[in-house]
Amino acid sequence: MNKETGFLKVETLKAQMAMPVSGAKVTVLKKVGDKKEAVAELTTNQDGSTKPIELETVNCELSLAPNDSQPYASYDVKVEHPGYQTKYFVNVPVFPDIVSIQSVEMMPLTKGENPNDEEYIIEQEPQDL
Repeated sequence: MNKETGFLKVETLKAQMAMPVSGAKVTVLKKVGDKKEAVAELTTNQDGSTKPIELETVNCELSLAPNDSQPYASYDVKVEHPGYQTKYFVNVPVFPDIVSIQSVEMMPLTKGENPNDEEYIIEQEPQDL
């Protein structure tokens, strides 16, 4: 089956998802063998969003009939910004021919907290479609 493309857009927000965070570094990673490789690095704009990133995904025919294959590709997303906790999302789904949106609630660092001390990992359950 041929590979297709889908899109991923990341939105960074603070204050209970009410205000955008501009200037966040977004790294999109894909598992290749035993390693994860960066496939895109972007920075959020004044609206707290990245431009949609075109990513390789699976053929949309996988979603047309029941089978054991997942009808989307999975990527990891790391979001970093000075003054905020680093967030790391695992298994972010990207579907063929649509823009998937990953919203990220940015949490300010507390006094004395180092952003490199701990990444907040959010593992998304595989979707049963």
